[in-house]
Amino acid sequence: KNKPLKVPSEDSESVFEAATLFENKDSFDLFVAIFSSKPLTFDDFSTADEEINQDEKTKKFNKLIEFLNNKSFSALKVITRAR
Repeated sequence: KNKPLKVPSEDSESVFEAATLFENKDSFDLFVAIFSSKPLTFDDFSTADEEINQDEKTKKFNKLIEFLNNKSFSALKVITRAR
């Protein structure tokens, strides 16, 4: 049965945050929720506080696409406008 799901849950300490990477330049963040009845491991992915290489615009996005194959997920793109 489909039923509404609130992410993060009310008792979660997780918070969705978005910010610009460079001053005076818009940026976007992609939030992905993966639905699974089993625990998932994300060891192959970078963490948000790691630096992005000069020639890298995304952090292992291709691995994320591969990882999502045959999984139920939902995604939200958030655009943050520079002031």
